[in-house]
Amino acid sequence: MASCILKSVCLFGWNVGKNKANDKPQPNYHNLDLPFPSFLLNKTFLNGKELKCCYKATLDGFSATSFHECSDFKGPCVIIGYTDNSFKFGAFNPEGYRSTDDYYETFDAFLFYWPDEEKNYPIVLPKVGGSGAALFDYARGGPQFGADGLLIGPPLAPVMGGFAGPDTNSGVGDLRQAKSRLGLSYAKREDGKESLFGDESRASLEEVLSSNCKLILKGCAFNAFIWLYLCFRCLPLINFVNPLAPSHYDLLGVDLLQSNIKQKKDRNFHITKEIFKRETVLSRVFFGGFQNRPTPHLHLRPAMAVSAFTPIIRASPSPSFTLSTSQYQSNFIRTRKVKPGVLTQRRYLPPIAALSDPFVLEIAESLEDSLPSSSSSGLQKLRDFASESLLSTPWPSRKDEPFRFTDTSFIKQSEIIPVSSPTPPESSNHISAFEDTQSLNLTIIDGYIIDSLSQLSGLPDGVFVGSLSSLSSNEITNRVLEFLPSSEPGDLFWSLNGVGSPDLVVVYVQEGCKVEGPLHLRYISNEGSDKESKKLPVSNPRVLVVVEKGGEIGILEEYIGGDGDLSYWTNSVMEIAIGEEAKVSHSYIQTQSLNSAHIKWTSIRQEKSSTYELVEVSTGGKLSRHNVHVQQVGSDTITGLSTFHLSGNDQTQDLHSKIVLDHPRGFSRQLHKCIVAHSLGQVVFDGNIKVNRYAQQTDAGQLTRSLILEPRATVNVKPNLQIIADDVKCSHGASICDLEEDQLFYLQARGIDRQTARKSLIVSFGAEVIDRFPTADLRKKVELHVKKLLDPVVPSKVASGV
Repeated sequence: MASCILKSVCLFGWNVGKNKANDKPQPNYHNLDLPFPSFLLNKTFLNGKELKCCYKATLDGFSATSFHECSDFKGPCVIIGYTDNSFKFGAFNPEGYRSTDDYYETFDAFLFYWPDEEKNYPIVLPKVGGSGAALFDYARGGPQFGADGLLIGPPLAPVMGGFAGPDTNSGVGDLRQAKSRLGLSYAKREDGKESLFGDESRASLEEVLSSNCKLILKGCAFNAFIWLYLCFRCLPLINFVNPLAPSHYDLLGVDLLQSNIKQKKDRNFHITKEIFKRETVLSRVFFGGFQNRPTPHLHLRPAMAVSAFTPIIRASPSPSFTLSTSQYQSNFIRTRKVKPGVLTQRRYLPPIAALSDPFVLEIAESLEDSLPSSSSSGLQKLRDFASESLLSTPWPSRKDEPFRFTDTSFIKQSEIIPVSSPTPPESSNHISAFEDTQSLNLTIIDGYIIDSLSQLSGLPDGVFVGSLSSLSSNEITNRVLEFLPSSEPGDLFWSLNGVGSPDLVVVYVQEGCKVEGPLHLRYISNEGSDKESKKLPVSNPRVLVVVEKGGEIGILEEYIGGDGDLSYWTNSVMEIAIGEEAKVSHSYIQTQSLNSAHIKWTSIRQEKSSTYELVEVSTGGKLSRHNVHVQQVGSDTITGLSTFHLSGNDQTQDLHSKIVLDHPRGFSRQLHKCIVAHSLGQVVFDGNIKVNRYAQQTDAGQLTRSLILEPRATVNVKPNLQIIADDVKCSHGASICDLEEDQLFYLQARGIDRQTARKSLIVSFGAEVIDRFPTADLRKKVELHVKKLLDPVVPSKVASGV
């Protein structure tokens, strides 16, 4: 088979006339014995692989540049080091090195060391404190594990957020120097010492070694062109049992499958290739294996040395089979198509049994059974896409980094019942507290559009608002289907909505068309149950907004509940695609029942010179979580996020936002404010702004301010600003406090009693966000609502303008 491939390469003319003497030399591997026991890697995907040393500091040089020249783009590796007093230590990097000046989240990295010369086995120190910032990959620095766990040759000049000058060699780290501090990113030593090196936090190294994967197929040496040819020819034939893997797949500098594969702890891929007729492991994209988190202070035998080794992966014949990923049988079970007589030499375990969460599959099955029998092909494509990810996505727990501060057990401990048909409320007099009778509005009850309660007359030509199934224009339908299914990196709840959404609400604005006045989308959760019944009716409304070039629209989303404090679960998704020079003003108000769960995803895609502004006020729900993801796909974009959360009862208000800037001259501002006015209340903020390498001249700012009014109230904030570009203007800040005594004294000195002064300061704290709503009438109604929640005793005074 290898000879056939080589012949096909000659047919393409890749090697014609090429002087072999000028070929780029293959990477050199040092012939060293493995200086650590092979079973150290038993729980990693290097288990059973032959390792080779690709970097030896005493021969290749101690500079970080030499390290990356020998180690980049070669996959996972093991780092081994010797200090000047013969102390041995090491580390495992499951991500490999690519000189990205970025960091990676994983639980799979770990450190290890030999406690003394008498013991010939290492002790493992696993990752602690969550998966965040487990590995740093600095082009001017050597191996770095955690912010301070182990740093070998750290860069001598600022990397993220600093400008080191045009000389790329300035500030290059020296791998002779190393430092360590344990406890924050990686577990402390068995003897309780907080440095990997013992009593000293720094050490001088005499040797550092590193290694990576080398592919050998029947003795055939593939050059770069053959490698790329095989990869791209094989990609359409790959069928994934578990579509989960690290976020980057670098093969010779090419990022493959980056947008379609998620980062998880378990990786187990089986591949069918008609070219090879065999199961082959190619770098990390095609790895088969399991990874489990190592236990603290795991004793291993026998001795090892300081070096980094990579596996030599050999292709071995194996049976061929495919998995159906688009057609799903009942109960969410995939069928395998097996060639007759092939599975006689090797036994395969059912993939679903090993990777699926039974609770998730039970919800998905009930959602599937509740849907109408007929649906459009585009909607079915979305459901199939979401179903694939559900097959290998577990229910989130506090051990998962995105849910570290958010407890979802309230949902998991309930009996989840999908709403199969809407029940309109008996009275429509008080459907909305923020309704403008003159505005365009669309009513969605439990995920279903109710035309009788909607008012869409007066829409300008070129604007469509309604369900996907009611679209009569083939041109608009084809345009909308371009965004389905979405490849955005959503979580479990995103996928559950994709499976359970009964229809897709489409808002389409033609090129150059401007909609006067806001479009009011009213989401009503009418189906509910008593708190004691433990039943949780769930609805899955989904909206897709497409605004073409130069178009403008304002959208007001309002989430309310039915009568009383009923229990229900609203799992909503809105996707917004904004064309060039288009503008979307988005207002979002959430006032659902205090016994409900409200989980929402908002995904925005901004093209060149587009504008997106979000103003949010969230006060309802026992569990309320809003995930906002903004992706810049063009230059000169403007993004504004202004959010205000109020936790006035035993409830959790959670905001997870991410703004990814990939193009020049982007402008973004984020303001998050929250008030916790109950001793059992909790607010979570996780805001991430990432300025990538080509987003030069970006201006990004993030500010979060939290007000705690009661003892034992909780606020967890995690502002995160990642800067890889060097010509930027960025800032972020965070504050958590009670009301300042100086402010209270100022008002009291002017004849205002302390209680009234305190109420005025609390209301004005959130007014900075409320004042950003587009209309004065809406601002007044929202302010009245917030005042009633903060001071329910005197609503009449507030209403009368006192």
